[in-house]
Amino acid sequence: MAKHAPIFQRRSQAAGIDLRADVALDWLTRNGHLKPDVHQRLPSTTIRALDWILEALDGDRQALAAKPRGSMRVDFLLEPQGVVVEYDEVQHFTTARLKTLSLYPATAPLGFDLNDYMALVRRWSPRGDKGFAHKTAAEFPGPAGRQRQRAYFDAVRDLVAPHFGNGPLIRIASPDNDYGAAVARLRAAV
Repeated sequence: MAKHAPIFQRRSQAAGIDLRADVALDWLTRNGHLKPDVHQRLPSTTIRALDWILEALDGDRQALAAKPRGSMRVDFLLEPQGVVVEYDEVQHFTTARLKTLSLYPATAPLGFDLNDYMALVRRWSPRGDKGFAHKTAAEFPGPAGRQRQRAYFDAVRDLVAPHFGNGPLIRIASPDNDYGAAVARLRAAV
């Protein structure tokens, strides 16, 4: 979970929005869209988009598929609906993330405005690209591997959640950690 997400959660609770934090969901694993039971339930347009995203980010498909089992978590579930809410700090606003967003199918059900989000990524990517630039990831070898890994898994959350009853995913942009604005964005989304 993001560093500042607990503050966002408290402010959301104070505004009457019930968020359950740090939730593991069966469909969200370290294997991304390659987990067999996830892959089988996705429409072909979503599979193609995630394949293109993995390729565009120079991801290693075999390394991703071979990762040891293990769950990942979403930032929040909006209660009682069970909708996924992701709280994005500046490290989510990278050139790699912009690449993923540009490959989303036009028909993808999203709980955020894609064009507005892409504009925010463009604005904040010079700062976002500096964070975690030195970190590596086995399934995204080379420079900025951790950034590319984060961008891929953000895309997995966005594109897969609706097909498992947890979407369309609401993505709350907060690169500046303005909690008031973030809660206002969440209120508008719900």
